Amino acid sequence: LTHSSSPQHKTPMAANEASPFESSEMLARFLISTPLLPESWRLCSQANAAANLRIFVAERVGAVVYVAFSGVEMAGGSDPSWRTLVPLKIIGGVPLFSSYPNKETEEPVMVHEGMLNLFSSLFNSIQNQVLALLESTNTKSLVITGHSIGGATASLCTLWLLSYLRSISSSLSVMCITFGSPLLGNKSFSQAISKEKWGGNFIHVVSNHDIIPRLLFAPITPLTSQLNFLLPFWHLSITSPEFGKLAVQVSDTEKAKLFTAVLDYLEAATHNGEPSGSILFHPFGNYFFVSEEGALCVDSPVTIIKMMHLLLSTSSPSGSIEDHLKYGEYVNRLSLEMLNQKNSLLRNIPNSSDEAGLELAIQSFGLADK
Repeated sequence: LTHSSSPQHKTPMAANEASPFESSEMLARFLISTPLLPESWRLCSQANAAANLRIFVAERVGAVVYVAFSGVEMAGGSDPSWRTLVPLKIIGGVPLFSSYPNKETEEPVMVHEGMLNLFSSLFNSIQNQVLALLESTNTKSLVITGHSIGGATASLCTLWLLSYLRSISSSLSVMCITFGSPLLGNKSFSQAISKEKWGGNFIHVVSNHDIIPRLLFAPITPLTSQLNFLLPFWHLSITSPEFGKLAVQVSDTEKAKLFTAVLDYLEAATHNGEPSGSILFHPFGNYFFVSEEGALCVDSPVTIIKMMHLLLSTSSPSGSIEDHLKYGEYVNRLSLEMLNQKNSLLRNIPNSSDEAGLELAIQSFGLADK
């Protein structure tokens, strides 16, 4: 990926290409050294503020078009589709995953029913407006982004666009950046994206303690009452931060029940070192864990799930809820100046050592004793 100080920066992940990144460390350094994260979050904030007026907001920066989806639309805990998985073979009329699954015994590719229904209900408008944005000959790259449930919509939109661009042999570059997005699909979904070599097109920014990206590791039905109180708080806080604290919130006891349930299922899922077969939803793409101390980029689903557990175990019930609203603070902290301050820690660690890099990151996150 390349970037210049002029407005025309680009991302080269075309629909028919493999990700050019050799490691997650390269991706992390790239993200911090370009305006991609702050620009994406700025557009997400605008989309959240305008949630009642339009489906998404779009902005052109030179040859790059940003499309940001609002995080306000979210299925309630009582919605029967909240934890239901449904098959995903086509999206927007375009076939997906040409190379997977290829055996009858393999689990079909499946995604969250509620999120797919939401995307499907918006698809005609999304398709018309996104394709109109891409008609300009000046458009070289597209960044699709979203906060919260908007991140899941952004991911589905990206999958549709990658499939569509492949069908017309387009070289347009596409990147999806989500902030605090919930999980979206099963293990086959994650593997299919990897086999299509699309994993590098997805960057999921997850704060240390945010419970939303971890929520679907636990059964949702017993947590319905807590979620039905929390969702209005999150929604009002997202659209009108100055009024968010006025929203009805659950008691400390109810917060603790939600936090403990998710943490317990994450702990059980990683108890034997490998994700449990009871996990319905699996991560895909790259996860960019952020905190006040720094950032860590991981692309292995097994490691991502372990990090989800370890980081949440250092949080608190209130912190896990409030952290969903702090992405602006974390994005603003990420800069090259921060990396330069860490350089002295890296002098004696081989650049090629993934384990050493992960160990250093774990220490900086305060997890060395976990």
